[in-house]
Amino acid sequence: QKLKLPENKVPYSMTRYGNTSSASIPLTVVTEIRNEVNASSKKLLCCGFGVGLSWGTVALEIDNIVISDLIEI
Repeated sequence: QKLKLPENKVPYSMTRYGNTSSASIPLTVVTEIRNEVNASSKKLLCCGFGVGLSWGTVALEIDNIVISDLIEI
């Protein structure tokens, strides 16, 4: 909120799936931006926070990939 980024530029899946820990980033990509990513190249900034003070951030460009549908068991 402090960065004042448009909501459509900050996808999240927390409200639908809760805290999924290490699966949060791939789950959000599959459920929230799959169509956009499959359609064209995208630059992504992914940041995850884990147990304690663990965290990780990556900036990447993805192109020419296919993301499958989410399979729920």
